Amino acid sequence: MGREDSMTVSGNRGSTVSWGGRGGKGNNGGGHKNHSRSPSNPSTTVAYYRDGVPYNAAGEVIITITGGPKFPPGVPSPAPANYQVPTSDGFIYEVAVNSQNIITGVTVYPVTNNRGYALANEDQRKNVASAFVDRILAPKRAAAEAARLAAEEAERKRKAAEDAAKAQAEWDAAHPIEVAERQVNEVQQRINQVQQDKLAADQRAANHDARANNLQNEVSPLLIEAQGLKTEFENLARGGALNPSGEPALYHRALAINGEASRKKRAADEKQAEANRAREAAVQERNQANKASKRLEQIQQEKIKAEAHLNAVRQKVAADKKAQEEIDAVKDAVKFTADFYKELTSKYGDNASKIAQELAEAAKGKQIRNVDEALKAFGQYKDVLNKKFSAKDREAMAKALESVDRGLMAKNLAKFSKAFGVTSKVIDGIDIVVEFKKAVRTDIWRPFFVKLETLAAGAGASWLVAFAFAVLTATPLGIVGFGFLIAIVGFLINDELIEKINKGVLGI
Repeated sequence: MGREDSMTVSGNRGSTVSWGGRGGKGNNGGGHKNHSRSPSNPSTTVAYYRDGVPYNAAGEVIITITGGPKFPPGVPSPAPANYQVPTSDGFIYEVAVNSQNIITGVTVYPVTNNRGYALANEDQRKNVASAFVDRILAPKRAAAEAARLAAEEAERKRKAAEDAAKAQAEWDAAHPIEVAERQVNEVQQRINQVQQDKLAADQRAANHDARANNLQNEVSPLLIEAQGLKTEFENLARGGALNPSGEPALYHRALAINGEASRKKRAADEKQAEANRAREAAVQERNQANKASKRLEQIQQEKIKAEAHLNAVRQKVAADKKAQEEIDAVKDAVKFTADFYKELTSKYGDNASKIAQELAEAAKGKQIRNVDEALKAFGQYKDVLNKKFSAKDREAMAKALESVDRGLMAKNLAKFSKAFGVTSKVIDGIDIVVEFKKAVRTDIWRPFFVKLETLAAGAGASWLVAFAFAVLTATPLGIVGFGFLIAIVGFLINDELIEKINKGVLGI
């Protein structure tokens, strides 16, 4: 940072900095010089300033400014975070830097309105100052860019891991059986691994035991040989073989025997120690095998729990599936029934459809009448019905009933029963249709009502309505047959409906 007057500084003992000031020309004079008592020491040579603090070329602070800078009147303070670079001919240039460590401008410092001279080679000095600062900024920019890229990569990995975990969680939620099976498989893999570990430990223990036994078998002969040699040596010693004045050959023979006895004993001791180590290793391996056995017991218990969980999940999934199928079946049955009412409107008119719906509504929660009550109600309208429907009409109905689609009737009976919330009885409805056909032709109704009462017993009036609707969907009955069938059902359920049926459908 440029200075126009002397200021107090503290730093290395005996060091001073002259900024021009008293006796100096400063920037206006063009003869401004920086001086140091140790110009040959690069660590104390000012390379640039930042926030008023001098730095050497290595980027190290070389002095600490105290008391604050002193500027002549009218000279502005340099902007914070900018760099002030002194040049070799005494000028100082302020290099402006933004938050991204990019140079935004270079100006001579301080800036005055009237320099009173022309600065030769100013562009060159600016370029030097700019290049100097850029060498400082380049590593910072590179570090910032590396940090940015690292942060982006870390975020990418975090997001990928998050997405993968979310996808896995969604998949697991949609595949509970597969998840439970995977848990069982994972436990089984652990069981397999522990079993392998136990088998390997048992095998190593057996190997160590075998080695210990082999070594032990070698120890005894060596000890016997050593003891024999020792005895021989002792006998020679008692015979004076160790007497210095005795025979040298005997003396050396005694020493050789003693040495061989010692070697045999050492060999036996070494093999015994090795055998002991092998047995100790075998014990350690058996301990590992025992630990593996305990782990195996624990993991097998985990497998039992995992398998129980799998069975529970399978049962729940099956129950949920069945419940959903039931919900779907009810929805389908309700829609099927609504479409049936629309078809009645299309074929027989609004009154027919409304009366069919009222009949279904009136039957809810009720049981059908017994045969005698139904016949009594029917008898009140029998003559009127006979006058309304000619023999030709009755024969047409009978013919239509002969062409009933058995499979379609059973299928639609199940749908209507489900829509009305009653249990569909598995019956061969053709028997009722046959009895109905006979009654239509002979005008003898008791067998038909008896048959109907028997089949509908316990199922409720709603089942009877469902059966009647199923017959209508499976036979080509016209408006007359529709009205007659609905009237028969009405006799078995409710007197109030009979009047509506007679007036609204039959017109009587």
